[in-house]
Amino acid sequence: MANDEKYVLPDSIFTCAALTHLKLSRCIFMLPDGTRFPNLISLQLEHSKIAGHRGSEDDLNLPMLETLELRFCVDVDSKLCSAYVKDKLHQPLKLQSLKICDFKNSVESIACAVCLLRSSPNLYEIEIDEVVKVDETLSQRTELLSYLSMEKYSVNEALRLIQTMRLRKFKGSSTEMYLIRVIFSHCPKLERMIIEQCEKLGHATNYKENLRQLLSCITRASPKAIVVKYLQRVFPVACYDFFV
Repeated sequence: MANDEKYVLPDSIFTCAALTHLKLSRCIFMLPDGTRFPNLISLQLEHSKIAGHRGSEDDLNLPMLETLELRFCVDVDSKLCSAYVKDKLHQPLKLQSLKICDFKNSVESIACAVCLLRSSPNLYEIEIDEVVKVDETLSQRTELLSYLSMEKYSVNEALRLIQTMRLRKFKGSSTEMYLIRVIFSHCPKLERMIIEQCEKLGHATNYKENLRQLLSCITRASPKAIVVKYLQRVFPVACYDFFV
């Protein structure tokens, strides 16, 4: 349907036991009572918002979910976090890979991600499509550092099984560098970090030395040799730099 047309999602979508893959785009919806996805393997939400539940229930049952992709979604973190107990969802997920677009390096976003990761014991791969630079004040930075310090156990548990991390549209910002530091410091099984340069940067390489310096001084949680692969897509070939 055209983007400017309004339509109603039938309730049967949310109670279809046979549904295995679901992609919703440009939707604002309220989950009806009885919402169950017992066999859903893949869920993709794009430009969408979960406005809540129409009834008394306040959780979402996704026992078989393996892949979750969130693109430009509104307020999803608060809805997910409203369904957890002690920073975990009521029911563990079978999530194996997680893709997040426009990730904001804030306490709210990180707390939501930690909740998802701690509830996903099978998760081994994370892709962040783009880290969004937010207006950072001294108090916000202090709040973020305080959260990471106080919740060190939760962050360690959330990242303990991650083997592959991909950062796309990388621009070399201080926010991205800080995220890299957190990942290396808390991922004991990390094997690969794939960094894909933002195409708008062209041949800019001024941040590569900063990245090398950062990697040389980080205390890495993984006992394995970690290779960070810098990927620059230049048609018709791809150029790679390796940082050990």
